[in-house]
Formats: sequence, C-alpha cells, structure tokens
Amino acid sequence: MSGLPSVPSTSIEVNVVHNVSAQDLILITPDQLELILTKHLNEHQRSQEWEAPAGLFVGVVLVFCTSSFKEFLSVPASVWQALFMIAGAVFLYKTIRAAAKALKAPTIEGLMSRIKSYSSTKQP
Repeated sequence: MSGLPSVPSTSIEVNVVHNVSAQDLILITPDQLELILTKHLNEHQRSQEWEAPAGLFVGVVLVFCTSSFKEFLSVPASVWQALFMIAGAVFLYKTIRAAAKALKAPTIEGLMSRIKSYSSTKQP
C-alpha cells in the first residue's frame, strides 16, 4: 500500500431497512405542460408589475420635494404643482394595486399542484 494506515474490517448487522423513497408519477402531455407553464410564467411576470409605477412615484415625489414650480408654456405654477400631485397619487394607487397582486404571486408548490391536478383530472 502507499503509506495509508490499515483499517480493520468490521461487520454490522442490519435488522430493519426502511424505504422512504416513495415517488409520484405525473403523466402529462407536452402541450398540456406547455400551457400550464405559460400561464405560470404570465402570472409570475404580472407579479413584477409594481416596479414601474413605484419608480415613477418615487421620481414624482423627488421632483415635487426638490422643485419650485414656475410658470411655463403659459401654465401657472399652481397648475404644474397640481399636475404633479395628481400624477403622484395615480402612481401611488397603481403601485399599491400592483403590489397587492404581487403578494398573490404563484409559487412552485402552486405550480406543482396545478400540474398534478391537471394530470389527474385529464386522464382517459
């Protein structure tokens, strides 16, 4: 041997073997799976729609806080201020609404249960 210490061989008596490798088999056609995955992807993408209105809301708030509105294009300063307030309110509403939808975002467990239920209910 190449310098490794020798290990005495011992035997172990095995009384019971437990098999915990039960598996489920999901039978589904590729087009059914593609349909389910496409729906899941669309739901996942919709769960990220809060980012754009949130960014616009932050931008409007920053402009509102750091700017002194002046008359421009014959529009009085108070009108510009009101327009930015309305825009901020609209973007805040859209952010809250999209964030509420994002909280209901699809999960992997939900996807698996949808595949399993579709597979079990659509079998001939």
